[in-house]
Amino acid sequence: MLLLPERGFVPEAIGRGQGQMGTSKRIAAMNVFWRIHAAATATLAIGLATVAPPAWPDAFPSRPIHLIVNFAPGGTGDIVAR
Repeated sequence: MLLLPERGFVPEAIGRGQGQMGTSKRIAAMNVFWRIHAAATATLAIGLATVAPPAWPDAFPSRPIHLIVNFAPGGTGDIVAR
């Protein structure tokens, strides 16, 4: 899952009076960056989903499975294995 910061994220230096000039431009640039980043991630995810081959079920099991359980009969391990 992609974690994005909250909208309106403002660096701490802006609130202390440092860098008051052009803060709206920086915030707008960050918003554009995150929008482009989210769009690129979504495009990549959709592209990979469409290119991936479908997973067809196999005829499994084609022969009996022998499972060795190293616990006493009637115990939790035996019940889970069955």
